[in-house]
Amino acid sequence: HSIMVNNIAPSNGQIDLRNADDQISILPDQQQIWWVDEDQSLELVGDVTDSPNDMDSLTWMWQPDVDIDPTLSMTSTGATSVIPVSWSEKGLHKISMQVFDDDDESSGIVSRYVRVQNVPPTIADFEQQLPLWEDQNAQLTADFSDSASDVDSLVACWDTNPFVNSDGEFSADDDCDISGSTLTQSWPSAGSYQVIFHVTDDDGDRTSEMVNFTVRNRKPVAAIVASNLLPETGEKFSLSGNLSTDTASDMDDLIYRWDLDTTEDADDDGFAD
Repeated sequence: HSIMVNNIAPSNGQIDLRNADDQISILPDQQQIWWVDEDQSLELVGDVTDSPNDMDSLTWMWQPDVDIDPTLSMTSTGATSVIPVSWSEKGLHKISMQVFDDDDESSGIVSRYVRVQNVPPTIADFEQQLPLWEDQNAQLTADFSDSASDVDSLVACWDTNPFVNSDGEFSADDDCDISGSTLTQSWPSAGSYQVIFHVTDDDGDRTSEMVNFTVRNRKPVAAIVASNLLPETGEKFSLSGNLSTDTASDMDDLIYRWDLDTTEDADDDGFAD
């Protein structure tokens, strides 16, 4: 008598998706689609049924992004399969898994879907800024971040006048008056000023933070230069205030007034000098 032993192909293939750090499974929505963040560290877990003598030799073939990147594939061997995975592009991604036994029989292709959500950039809070003098440079560097796949493509900008739409596009508070993370800015007049730092990722998500500055007026410093400090009676001499100083933006608008006799209150303001 002879006995014919038929191979049993792998069957009942199932895919689970879980967080890599705590290994907690992610629950799908009503359409059986998983929702995850871009660059989130995850694990695909495969499970299948087969005869006991085949389980340890099963070959697992994974395609975690079969529609967008069909050349991306991963393999493993054993009774189960755990594959580290993450997605850097937002949108819907198709996962495919196929399991082969040592007779090259297949479980068939098992597919699931995951929807990847974009993670917007983040900006660290700014400290309260100390008051500035007119024309004094404010120097400030922003600290910002994003998911690993977006951080190198972030566009960082300062809008130094968020009440004026200087580029004529979208809103007034999204201009790019200064590119990059560092602000060097001064104001010629005393007052309160706001600037906005904003960061935009490759999906168009934008995050912004406002910084408030207070600018104070600095009093001018008067200086008198005389052509002759010991003139004789009736001798002419000159007086100059040209060495008086103030902040650069105020210099052209200085008003010079001369009191040539500090013992007499000529304008009746109650002060002789």
